[in-house]
Amino acid sequence: MNSSSVNTYPQSMSNLQLCDTLYYGRSSNQTLAAIGSEFNRRGLSKSWCDTETNKLYLTKTIDWVADQVEDKEDSEEDASAVVHNGDYQPKSTIELNQVTEQAQLGDLSGVTQSKNVSSHFDYQYSRPDYYDKEESYNVGTAVKNKELVGLDQSHEVDVDTKMYAFNPQTNQYELQMALQEQTVTKSNIRLIDDIWLEENENSYSMHKKERDNSDDKQDDFIETNRHSHTKLVTLIGDLDKLAENKDVRREYLTNLSQVNFFMDKK
Repeated sequence: MNSSSVNTYPQSMSNLQLCDTLYYGRSSNQTLAAIGSEFNRRGLSKSWCDTETNKLYLTKTIDWVADQVEDKEDSEEDASAVVHNGDYQPKSTIELNQVTEQAQLGDLSGVTQSKNVSSHFDYQYSRPDYYDKEESYNVGTAVKNKELVGLDQSHEVDVDTKMYAFNPQTNQYELQMALQEQTVTKSNIRLIDDIWLEENENSYSMHKKERDNSDDKQDDFIETNRHSHTKLVTLIGDLDKLAENKDVRREYLTNLSQVNFFMDKK
């Protein structure tokens, strides 16, 4: 739900922060092992996280819709009374979808869970404004000999929205703002031969178009583009044995390749 990083000790995190960082791809400067330990200490569960996250998401979406309707009605009350007598028909929809699958390949087995939340708001053709949001969570695991050797998590949010204002001179709605943004957070962890390999990747892109309300530039638009991307790879363990013993190194790379293939194949 929240894409900002949680940079505090797991003991100080809220229950939802533990859920976000452990299951939903929210970034943190703490290891998933430490977060998972605190998660288990509190007696939390994945089903509890799913329930509370959905409740929070629905609450925020309803609040957003209510704010948008109120702002629109306040800012354009006079124009709407003339054109449509204020008879707007706001409508919001939310769709939830979750899929859980199991897979096995040789000694490796795992579970993949995908959750998608789609929300949409518009005025049902009484005016052209709209808001679309697609949010997805994906978690995949790999287990060998009853030990977790792979954990992949991703969280993606796509937003597309347009806002209009009625121009009584042209008797038409004119675009005031258009926004498209995407936030992607990924985390891949491999725990093979007591070596912890973690790769975290975050990206954000945004394109915004706003009408210039200056008196001499009302037909012009100000466009803003932003993009950021970060990638961090962490390797923890006895690396000397990999550097000094080629047989150990070969076995590690073989096992790593097998786990990566299994995770990609799922």
